[in-house]
Amino acid sequence: CITFSPNNRHLVFGYRDMTCQVWDSFSGQTLLVLEGHTNWVDSVTFSPCGKQIASASCDSTIRLWSSEAGECLFVLNSPEGSVSSVVYSADGQRLVSNSGTIRVWEPKTGVSEAGWVTPRNIAFSPIGKLIVSSSIDNTVCLWNSSSGQFISRLSGHGNLITCCTFSPDGLHIASGDLDGIIRLWDVNTNCSSSNAQELASKVRTVTYSPKLRSMAYSPDGQRLVLGTDAPSILLWDLQLDKPDVKMEGHTGTMKCVAFSPCGKWILSGSKDKTARLWSGEVDRLSCLAVVSGYTRAVSSVAWNPVVSMEFVTGSKDGSVRVWRISSAEAGDVSVRMLWGSQIGRLCAVGLTFKGAVGLSLLSHKLLVQRGAVDESLSLREEGSGVGDIEQEK
Repeated sequence: CITFSPNNRHLVFGYRDMTCQVWDSFSGQTLLVLEGHTNWVDSVTFSPCGKQIASASCDSTIRLWSSEAGECLFVLNSPEGSVSSVVYSADGQRLVSNSGTIRVWEPKTGVSEAGWVTPRNIAFSPIGKLIVSSSIDNTVCLWNSSSGQFISRLSGHGNLITCCTFSPDGLHIASGDLDGIIRLWDVNTNCSSSNAQELASKVRTVTYSPKLRSMAYSPDGQRLVLGTDAPSILLWDLQLDKPDVKMEGHTGTMKCVAFSPCGKWILSGSKDKTARLWSGEVDRLSCLAVVSGYTRAVSSVAWNPVVSMEFVTGSKDGSVRVWRISSAEAGDVSVRMLWGSQIGRLCAVGLTFKGAVGLSLLSHKLLVQRGAVDESLSLREEGSGVGDIEQEK
């Protein structure tokens, strides 16, 4: 790890040999060697005034050093263990560290002021001033989105929480974990720290076998769509005791699901490198379109809240693509891509050329290999065809 001093005249490095070094950034001369850590140094930073250096280490400590003399001023012990990163606030009055828990320290005294468990998932309430987050300590936390004030911690999950979200009316929270347990919480939208106990007053718990990976409420708040690692998608009418509709077709773990704003469509993304569109009767949904061409998992999906029939997909291959359902007649759904970024290759799945003439032997073999030709395509009689590949693309 490495960082510049505020005046750019010095560099501080953190090393696997358990030391930090301060260099002159112009000459490359080593000015100070800071010794004291007993394991790798993972993060270093200068204070905004440049007079102090903080270093975070796998030895479960943060050390504060004088950048002028090189002496250790404080050793801050992390209760959670290894510290992966550390940073000063803009005014230099606070130091924030990450060790699985976010902690705030007073750098002049070395005292820990507060700690918050690092969130894995986070969502705004559609109404009011609430944020919900799931944490690595298997709890759901509520925060005031305006002030950042912690409101309440909702306990009950026994394993890692994979997703959490507000209902459309903001009155409920759904959370799911790797044990296949969904918990539904009633939320008092006028909550404050004084009445935080009311937040967990009503809880419904449902257990099912597949591990939960993603979830989303329907626009009317009456249903939950659940993505699992079975791989399958479950639809739950919240008036019933458990999910009652299963949608199958994906061949890999589900990564994301989303209801369309109109509630008619469900969009899903999977590790099988496809996105699928689902629709139909409430108790019998079927896949009407498969969007493919990705080289890695489809990791995120979202509907355009303004333009109906338009959605976006994000993939682990680095691409973002916007799609539109151009026709949605019974049994005839067409989806076309409007634009995309970072698309590494062109995909022509299901595309067949008919009636083309003059193909070289090499070009013909390439198209056959990709399943894009039939026997009606004729070959060019003269030449090897090596030079016309680009033309025939």
